[in-house]
Amino acid sequence: WPCARGSSCRRSNGGQWLLGLERQGLRSSMQIQAQGASVDFRQLGQDVTVTPTKLQLAGNWTYSTEKAGTFGMGFARINQYAGVTVTTLSANYSIRIGERANLIVNASRAMAGVSANSVGVTVLIPLEKNIITSATAATRSGQRDLYATASQSLGQDAGAGWRLLAGQQQDQERAEGGVYYLGRYGRVSSEISNSSDQTTLRLGASGGLVVADGHLFATRRVSDSFAVAEVAGYGDVGIGLGSNMLTRTDASGVALVPQLMAYQNNSVRVDPTELPVSAEIDSIEQIAVPAWRSAVKVIFPVRSGRGALLKIVLDDGEVAPAGAIVQIEGDKQEFYVARRGEAFVTGLQPANRLLLNWQGRQCRFAVTLPPATPDDVPRVGPLLCTGLAR
Repeated sequence: WPCARGSSCRRSNGGQWLLGLERQGLRSSMQIQAQGASVDFRQLGQDVTVTPTKLQLAGNWTYSTEKAGTFGMGFARINQYAGVTVTTLSANYSIRIGERANLIVNASRAMAGVSANSVGVTVLIPLEKNIITSATAATRSGQRDLYATASQSLGQDAGAGWRLLAGQQQDQERAEGGVYYLGRYGRVSSEISNSSDQTTLRLGASGGLVVADGHLFATRRVSDSFAVAEVAGYGDVGIGLGSNMLTRTDASGVALVPQLMAYQNNSVRVDPTELPVSAEIDSIEQIAVPAWRSAVKVIFPVRSGRGALLKIVLDDGEVAPAGAIVQIEGDKQEFYVARRGEAFVTGLQPANRLLLNWQGRQCRFAVTLPPATPDDVPRVGPLLCTGLAR
């Protein structure tokens, strides 16, 4: 590890090892783990004066029954290079009470190095809308806890949450409360706690700024990969991962989508219900595979213009035959005529020239659209396609 200039510390190499065994069954499971390190080993960023753990042993066992609940036991032993050894044993039990409540009992004892006992009982009751209430009674080394809590957790994508605590902790009266909000641009929090000797208020906020593909984005704290998604020309459209809408496009149709997993397939999806009826998109989903903490660009091609239901008639006054093909001049997209000589055509501009093909013959006609109204599909016609008769 690096030493400060002028210090007397030495540079050394160290190593750490870990060995574990785990067994999972239908009713029981067991895990045991051993970990150790040489005296010169240091974690990245660890103070060089803090010696590592010489040997750490830990294990646990659980057994679940159909009606009598779940039983568990565990142990841990830590040996420090300084000569300190701590050994603890623990046991726990949980059972469902009624339709909602859960009873949890736990006990632990420090057997070597220090002497301490702990026993606690908790009743946990989940409610609707992610609200969880609990009541806890416990004693640790002669100090008692008796308190109740209620909380509503934050949603995975966005929303508000809160928590409350009131009662006695370590023989002191205590009350706590917090409010949290997770949004498109970050997370804000406000917490207050009160005890017999102090009152504490904490305010926090976190977010991020990203410059990518020539755009500046305000977003949540960036701790993973992300995508720059483009739905050109369509602003305020929801976009996210799978069915979770995480953000919205700006006025130019660009958005930064966070929370992508590096080196894995991520389904970046547009909310089709927020696109206008006239929008024609090949696919509402694109697969993105970014590098670690890097960006990848995802483009959703949307055919511009408006859609309209056109009624077409020929020179002899008859409607265009079903199965005839209609195209906008200069556009390769084809549209089929249905019954009553009607064809739904997208990609139309205010003024257009169209071509109709039927049995190797062609005719042309002009289409002028009425003024646009939101989510309205205009009906235009009858339109005379000159140069063709049935």
